[in-house]
Amino acid sequence: MKLPRFSLDEETKQTIDETRDKARELSDRALSVTDRILRPELVLPLFLAVLVLLALISSVVLIREHRRANVQPTTAVTESVTDETAGGVRGTLQSDFLLVLADQNAGTIKMLAVVRADSEASRLSVCFVSPADRAEVNNLNGSMQQHYDRGGATELAWAVGARTARTIDRYVIANHDRMVNFCKNLGDHELTIDAAIQGEYEGISFVLKEGTQKLTSDTLCKYFGYCCKTLYQGNDEKVSALLNYLVQKLLSPENDARFDRTLSKLIGEAGTNISAMDLQDYSAVRPAFSVDGAPVALVNEGVFRPAQEAEN
Repeated sequence: MKLPRFSLDEETKQTIDETRDKARELSDRALSVTDRILRPELVLPLFLAVLVLLALISSVVLIREHRRANVQPTTAVTESVTDETAGGVRGTLQSDFLLVLADQNAGTIKMLAVVRADSEASRLSVCFVSPADRAEVNNLNGSMQQHYDRGGATELAWAVGARTARTIDRYVIANHDRMVNFCKNLGDHELTIDAAIQGEYEGISFVLKEGTQKLTSDTLCKYFGYCCKTLYQGNDEKVSALLNYLVQKLLSPENDARFDRTLSKLIGEAGTNISAMDLQDYSAVRPAFSVDGAPVALVNEGVFRPAQEAEN
């Protein structure tokens, strides 16, 4: 049996020939590229390049692992600092604190006191700045009260700093209620009153007998505000003595266990820029402000006057 014979037309033959020729051309190109890559003079450079690449990758991995091994968690750093403090390494504190007593509603300043704390010298001192004193801050040459009204505690701190040529690091703004809460945290209060007083503070009258007596925190703070009324008319010694009493109570051994808690409540209730991190520093330097277990006295430097004003 004979198979049928097929015949191809010329167009089909031409297409087959062109396809065959293109396949051969592509094959020749591939072989040519392979021959160039595998030439003896290129084999060694390619091999070295691969080794360098592998070495770089290994180095990056090793560096990352080394860094990861040396990173300490935050808690470990905190514990290290705490251990050093407990072991007797004493920190230092040289700062100026602005204490402000304002009335309950209107925000009128009753007292501006700058307390300077110097742990190196184991010294605490206070000077008073009048709300009527002027300073130029943020294009306003105005009184301390004007700066407080316009820019709040931050601008007031700048103005007091400009007036006294000091850097006010931290501030505490208190009204009567905030001050009462702070005094409650200090425990019981006992004061010696020089002369009987029948006075009034923020519209509420109070009576104090002469002699040593126990006071509630509310009565103590009314007495404090009452004394601030004549602070800038020569009564700075009385206000300074009351501030000294509060500082002595805060730093006294009886308040040792609740020192941190008292300050924590203060920053939680008062208007202040004292932070939780600051409290750790204050706790560390607290022993520097005591001599033989007794807190150092707050030194009164009077109402602040620049040198040129004091000479006139």
